[in-house]
Amino acid sequence: MKHTVFCVLALLMLLFCTAACAQEYTFEDESNSYFVCRVFGSELTPEGEMIFESLLREGDEVLCGTMFTEEYKTQTSITGRGAALLAVRRDGKILLMGADRNSDKNWHASMETDSFLPPDAVFTITCEPMGTKYVSYVHLALTVDDEVFALRTRFSGALDLYEYRRKEADGCELVINCYGGSYRCTERRDGEETTIHAPDGGLPTRLCAWTVESFPDTPERIDAWLAAHPMDEPEDVGYIWGVNLREKPTGQSRSWGTYSAKVKILDKQPGKEAPWFHVRIGNLEGWVSGVYLRTQRAVRADEWADSVNTVLRVCRMKGETTLLRLPDGEAVTDVPAGALLHVIEENNGWLHVILPRGEISWQTDWDGTYGFIPVKDAVVGISIADAMGK
Repeated sequence: MKHTVFCVLALLMLLFCTAACAQEYTFEDESNSYFVCRVFGSELTPEGEMIFESLLREGDEVLCGTMFTEEYKTQTSITGRGAALLAVRRDGKILLMGADRNSDKNWHASMETDSFLPPDAVFTITCEPMGTKYVSYVHLALTVDDEVFALRTRFSGALDLYEYRRKEADGCELVINCYGGSYRCTERRDGEETTIHAPDGGLPTRLCAWTVESFPDTPERIDAWLAAHPMDEPEDVGYIWGVNLREKPTGQSRSWGTYSAKVKILDKQPGKEAPWFHVRIGNLEGWVSGVYLRTQRAVRADEWADSVNTVLRVCRMKGETTLLRLPDGEAVTDVPAGALLHVIEENNGWLHVILPRGEISWQTDWDGTYGFIPVKDAVVGISIADAMGK
């Protein structure tokens, strides 16, 4: 069965190079489900148009893409799981768009990056199964020359690097496992896998953090990136991910929003499961449970790096706006139309944002200027390209 599946995949990749219409194939496993995959050419299927219609503009040149959905063998309805990847040329750039379908059975599409691929890149996009005996998941595979970037989607449609692979001259395959921010380099030869490098630290996994040229595709380049981005925070600094910032040190108190952010630790007091920490994010203070607070001295290096390398959402100002210290508070500074800001949280019609000190990048400028702006004054995206392209 495994041999048959990969033969079908190889045939589809060959057909894909010349076909403009969609091709369909199936990955089956020994459980009660299977994956239906469709590969697009330069013409989207009606389903592909439905998935990405909110992102496409007149004049866009569809290049290629793929999608998959999981279905039950004994039922006609799909389970809800699915993902899609589309490449489009716009204004001389190649845009990569992702889409995710989860338990709500609705597609959530976003633009991940317009800088990963150079304008003249030669590439293919398809699906490939994960695992061996059981196909528990399918990856979106972006192949550039002899390099394969295996991708997974988040709920928003954001694209995460899962694995990088490249065939070497001696016949072995170099593999860099990226998932979770903990990069691990292995060599695969004759069905055997050997770890050759496991750095103490982690790198960003979002595709928008890289270009195909900058991606650290060797152990030496990984080490060089880690050396250029040291993480040494004081004890009173931590990171939270998807955590309610509470008005008081109790889970029943008012929440100021669900935050993924760098925090300044001001104080702590005992709690039932873990201490409660009094923290500050910019000008806003609140309490978070120690269960969800990460400090550099309390977690593994890769867990810490995963927090530090989080890609926040980005907003683009529709017009000139005043950045406020707190909602309905005093003015901090004026923000010009078109400015790009990091978005920490959205709550009750307000965006908690950071105005970067210089040109914005995927990496959050935690030392920028914090404040609040009305949601209605901005266009919010999962990345710089998404906020600019909407």
